[in-house]
Amino acid sequence: MLILYLKLFWEHLVFWSFPTPEEDYYSRLGFLYFELGKFRKGVACLLKSEEAHDRRELSLSKYNWFYLGYCYLNLGDLRSAIQYLEKYLILDSGHYESATVVAGCYAFLNEPENALTAYLKALEKGADLPDLHLECSRILEELGRKDQASMHLKMAEEKLSERIDKEFIRAVAYRADGDLNKAIEILKQIAAHAANGSDNEKSLFQESVEFILFRFLKENGDDQEALIRLESAMVQSPDDPWLMNELAMEYTDQSMKLDEALDLADRILIYQPDNPVFLDTRGWVLYKMGKTKEAEEMILQSLKFDSKNKQTLTHLEAIRAILVAASP
Repeated sequence: MLILYLKLFWEHLVFWSFPTPEEDYYSRLGFLYFELGKFRKGVACLLKSEEAHDRRELSLSKYNWFYLGYCYLNLGDLRSAIQYLEKYLILDSGHYESATVVAGCYAFLNEPENALTAYLKALEKGADLPDLHLECSRILEELGRKDQASMHLKMAEEKLSERIDKEFIRAVAYRADGDLNKAIEILKQIAAHAANGSDNEKSLFQESVEFILFRFLKENGDDQEALIRLESAMVQSPDDPWLMNELAMEYTDQSMKLDEALDLADRILIYQPDNPVFLDTRGWVLYKMGKTKEAEEMILQSLKFDSKNKQTLTHLEAIRAILVAASP
């Protein structure tokens, strides 16, 4: 960390002491701020670099767009992250990691068609990974394209060698075939292996088993055990902002532990202050706590970053109905 600050000081010194192109100076500063975790400052510097050279140098733009994308991603501004990473991928089409990030952003923004397109592009770029096939399968099933979903599920299984991973695929396949109880039974067996420190430690899906089990149990109408599984997942990954968000929403939906839900919502916004999903969650928690005006402000802030999100718009409608009813 100290070395990064010394580099930052050196860049300032060089810029003011010697003739240095402004676009290079701000680009280097943007990178250093990114490395220091100061993402807003990183965005400001990288945008100044882009403005200074007015995109005359594609190689510099490629560098700037890459770090702009990841700065925005860390701030939680998923739309802007997508915007710059898609620009970057035009110039570096083989960077499948960024293509996967773009796909994940679309998935979080609940745009399955765009997410599927991005995942398929990542697969085309040589990232023939089982988790990408699993994501394609999940989205295709959501879109009602079951034959294609089954094909990607089989492709994921072919890429795996660990027995426990294949069991996970088998559980997902049972759910796809409509046998949710069997899928839950298998996942519980996998979770038990993990708790006992079995060979599941090597599993690609170790961290997500409890979360997937939570999803399946919710789908099966067992909210109480689902919550237990989600809380167990949080114990395994206590700093995962998406798990925190899910737990905050689950507490809110079940009208329980609302103070704890608000604390979780506040904590995740420290990670990603511009994330529309997290802002929406905090707004909905406030609504359930009866703080309707504060809730409206938070929901409107969320819509600044994702104006078409159906869930957020539904939340805004419910909040405003309360405000109208309470007005004289």
